[in-house]
Amino acid sequence: MPPPALRCLSSQDADRFGLRVRARIGLPRTSRSFRCAISGRRPHTPLSAYDTARRARAEGQKQRFLSDAGHMLCTNREPLDARERHMNIVPEWRPAMHRALSLILSVALLALPIAGCTGRGLGTEAVVASGIPTEGDPTVAVDARLGDAMTRFGFALLKQATSEQNGNFVISPLSVHATLAMTYNGASGETAREMATVMALSDLTQNELNQGYANLLSSLASLPDESAVTLNVENSLWADEGLALSREFVEADRRYYGAQLETLDLQASSTRDRINDWIAERTNDKITDLIEQIPGDAVLYLINAVYLKGDWSVPFDAEETLAEPFTIGFENGKRVAVDVPMMRRNGDFTYIESEGTQALRLPYGDGRLAMWVVLPPLSQGEPRDAAFAELERLAAGGWDEMTSGAATTPGLLVMPTFTSRTKTGLREALSAMGMPTAFHMEDADFSAMGPAGGDMFISSVLHETYIAVDETGTEAAAATGVEMGVTSAPLETPQPFEMRVNRPFLFVIEDGVTGAMLFLGVIQDPR
Repeated sequence: MPPPALRCLSSQDADRFGLRVRARIGLPRTSRSFRCAISGRRPHTPLSAYDTARRARAEGQKQRFLSDAGHMLCTNREPLDARERHMNIVPEWRPAMHRALSLILSVALLALPIAGCTGRGLGTEAVVASGIPTEGDPTVAVDARLGDAMTRFGFALLKQATSEQNGNFVISPLSVHATLAMTYNGASGETAREMATVMALSDLTQNELNQGYANLLSSLASLPDESAVTLNVENSLWADEGLALSREFVEADRRYYGAQLETLDLQASSTRDRINDWIAERTNDKITDLIEQIPGDAVLYLINAVYLKGDWSVPFDAEETLAEPFTIGFENGKRVAVDVPMMRRNGDFTYIESEGTQALRLPYGDGRLAMWVVLPPLSQGEPRDAAFAELERLAAGGWDEMTSGAATTPGLLVMPTFTSRTKTGLREALSAMGMPTAFHMEDADFSAMGPAGGDMFISSVLHETYIAVDETGTEAAAATGVEMGVTSAPLETPQPFEMRVNRPFLFVIEDGVTGAMLFLGVIQDPR
């Protein structure tokens, strides 16, 4: 039952009765001093029927808290001004939360190459008209520091996220980093400083970061219109009705990230489907139900969706694919292996071997986009441990050092087809990497988002990826990518290599022009 009629509630009484005050439109921090009163009299500033119904739905309350016999109103010694009249008073029969939730969502999808894909396609009947950043210039070289930051961030995130997990795990560094960058436009103080460190921004200013992303996203959107490669990267903001966001924050995300703002009732029964449909349309129906429910305190979603479908520049011959053993672990001192389809191809590859690790580049389409396959050295212990030891080395800065020495080399590649889906929350990983304040209810500072930003924090970071790899592909006119080799020594004829990817391995999918790391993962079991 609701508490009895009271003329005035102290903060202790308010907490005891579980009455929560939350600002929806521009209410400053000092508004927390407002308290709630319940009276049988007609209120001077009644809540709207919309607010009453919305908050009742959000909290799962079946009873009508406002009725003819009792009303809830906000009281203060001074008259309520226009902004204060938009205060929501929420009935809740548990200890009160004093901050609105801000939920950040990141989505990534990869499908390459796989035959027979069907779906609604991309960009049909869009709910939000996201697009190319207006400030981007595809003809301008992307700041190399942005690509370096994304690479360092991606390896560090994969390392942290998989530290206590087993099995396949795939992330999109581009997707997560871009979503954090949009959020970073609303961060201030210690929250912003921690985010900059985790995002590996180094000496990149906020303006340089935004302009770098505008040029990067414009460059990716300008890929040649060819059937071999399809790449889509889109962003959007979804805000609760009446949430006051600063024009500067909204405009920065629109101009530099192409993110359009959609305002709607987040607690409406149709909202979850609207957002999920937006995601599904931009991921060719590979990710259709990411949001399972919208919390009652959610006020803002920041969403990024990545879709990539690429055909190999030189395809694998499906008739040569054979079932071969793939080692997934050891048990009682014996190797545990499973039979999986293994593709094979002879030819010239961009290849390097360093300290027992083999790495090879497989281009898509005209060669701008490519997958790097990284096979750690064969060890006597768990093959998983060797993969993560290699991940640790790459996270410490070994990626550029390794790939810069690759050269065109003849050889045989044998690797598995595989399909993998990862759905995970990244809050704990990002906190452990060094940005806990953004997730802290009392300490987070997103005041640059608008008047209510000081009461907002990141409640969760959701990330989902899908990848499917098989033999499918078409030959392109330009089948090779950029090659880099040692020029200070006489050229020698490289010796043919054999690379059998029959144990846990890493892969990276990157843009060779901008340096953007689109996808990164570890595959322990390709089944």
